[in-house]
Amino acid sequence: MIILVPEGDRLRIDSWVMSCRVLNRTVEHAIGAWMMQFAGTHALPREFIATDKIAIVRDLYARIGFRLAASIASGHHEWWECDPIADTPPTYLVELRTDSWGQYNGHEKDRRDCDQRLSDGVPPTRARAA
Repeated sequence: MIILVPEGDRLRIDSWVMSCRVLNRTVEHAIGAWMMQFAGTHALPREFIATDKIAIVRDLYARIGFRLAASIASGHHEWWECDPIADTPPTYLVELRTDSWGQYNGHEKDRRDCDQRLSDGVPPTRARAA
């Protein structure tokens, strides 16, 4: 599950929850590519606080095309960012499907709908990998 929150001209990644059973099977790459497409021209910032429990995803954002914007506390607190226009989406070997709320079907209409929701101050719809 991913929660994207509109903040001005950005879509902040508020939450990203995945089962550890699908990690390193390119599902995270497909979701990263989906976020880039869904965001359109909106930057995607993400705060990451490293803990022992999430060590498995320590390099996740680097692997899916995000750039390290800032790091403090010996790398335990990081800010990652992605510019969907300038950055290259990751490659993947899985297919994403979403429920009716996600409305993902790879069409340009989805991005226009998201842009309209952002300009109206309405949060974008949620999407999940199936």
